[in-house]
Amino acid sequence: MNRDIFISYADEDIEQANELCVHLEALGTLCFLAKRDVRYGDWAQRASSAIANAKLSIIMLSNAANNSDFVKREVMLSVYRKKVLLPIFLEDVAPKEGLDVYMIDAQWIVAYNEPYKSDRRRLAAFVAQCLTDLATEQDRDLKEEAKPESIAQPEGTIKPKIGDVRVLSPSPEIEANSSTELPIIELRDRKLSPVPTAIATQSDPVESLVYLPDRGHLISGGWDGSIVFRDVRRRKVLSKLIGHSGATQSSHVVSDLAWDGSGHVYSSDWEGNIKVWDPTRMAQVKTLPGTGSGTNAIAVSRKSGRILTGDANKCLRILDIEAGDLIHTLPIPAGAVKAVTMTRDGSTGFSGSTDGLRIWDLNSHREIAHLTNAGAVFSMALAPQEELLLTGSFDGSIRIWKLKDGELVTEVKPHDDIVRSVSFSPDGLRFISGSYDKTSHVCSVRKGTTLAILKKHNLAVTRTLFGETSDIAITADAEGMIYMWTLV
Repeated sequence: MNRDIFISYADEDIEQANELCVHLEALGTLCFLAKRDVRYGDWAQRASSAIANAKLSIIMLSNAANNSDFVKREVMLSVYRKKVLLPIFLEDVAPKEGLDVYMIDAQWIVAYNEPYKSDRRRLAAFVAQCLTDLATEQDRDLKEEAKPESIAQPEGTIKPKIGDVRVLSPSPEIEANSSTELPIIELRDRKLSPVPTAIATQSDPVESLVYLPDRGHLISGGWDGSIVFRDVRRRKVLSKLIGHSGATQSSHVVSDLAWDGSGHVYSSDWEGNIKVWDPTRMAQVKTLPGTGSGTNAIAVSRKSGRILTGDANKCLRILDIEAGDLIHTLPIPAGAVKAVTMTRDGSTGFSGSTDGLRIWDLNSHREIAHLTNAGAVFSMALAPQEELLLTGSFDGSIRIWKLKDGELVTEVKPHDDIVRSVSFSPDGLRFISGSYDKTSHVCSVRKGTTLAILKKHNLAVTRTLFGETSDIAITADAEGMIYMWTLV
């Protein structure tokens, strides 16, 4: 369902954005509000589509919005899509440099003064009238771009001064590709300038990572058996728990972490133990019996009630998600299993080992395909839409496969050593890899080209992933360092 208005806001202003949305929809004007309308993992795709289909983009401007990368991206994309911008000032602040160039020609509403400060219904009514006026103007001349100046301001409305700044137009190259879907892909394929920020230093190597985008929390597992909960946005450790311990060093190493997409995070160790965590309470829920052998990788499907583990003793194990009971063992003829993943419905599993990539029917417990041309697979990841599979290999190569028929789509070799970690971006247009060669590469899924090389680690990069969007990456290494990268 298309929404007439796209509302851009900072997280700190969600209550005011939601209040405006409620009043507008009570008047029959449908709005897009990310907090309500975006599911996990697809913010960029949904936001891009919502902006493309909207008739008006509202910017809830405040000090927090001035410092929000998400607001800036939404404004930039709205301008690129040639949408009318309607900034609503929640506070007495001027648009920050970088936002001001997009708003210089826009008419603004000041909502921190009367009459709108105490009457949000009146504010919503005025915005709805702006939308009606805009539609009338477009009907008069469909070939002419709707201009923000056509929005009339009520008496007492103030337009803050931001200086003599001209509006920047899209580049000719972008103008030439002005179809509905292509521009966002083209933007994702541009060369990037990564900006690193150290967000953590651990005393032991980071062996596993998982990111919870709805909370902005990063969970890491190390060689000391600890499970660390961090608030990435505030760069603050929320809790550190000793999750895995035992008589041997291998029982301490948190080999992998997996999120079930809703309530729980699962951790494994090299002794085959599996522990379940509640990320809200930052507490251990229970310990499952586990596999009894060294577990290198773990995947979880809440829908099917299954856990899939990849073990050092050449097998996969399917476990019950609640009790941890063994459902079935799938033997691998050669080589320890280094990586596993499965579809969200738990019907299809994937495993990587030294003799290649295997695809499994987890309902009938049978092997569907064995792709030896994958090389020795050490890492893998499913695309958000589950149409592609990404694998990283011993020789530094990375491959992209079609899940439908196992066809090899792309093969590149950006690294000089083992590719220890691979991940897709939330919109599925980029992937990131981490290697024993101490680097990470951000690449285009469509072209396979490297968009940025992330060089900051002194030891092997053990884990890589994206944040809420494809413009935020997180990398960790064998030294215990974790970096967040802004890809601009």
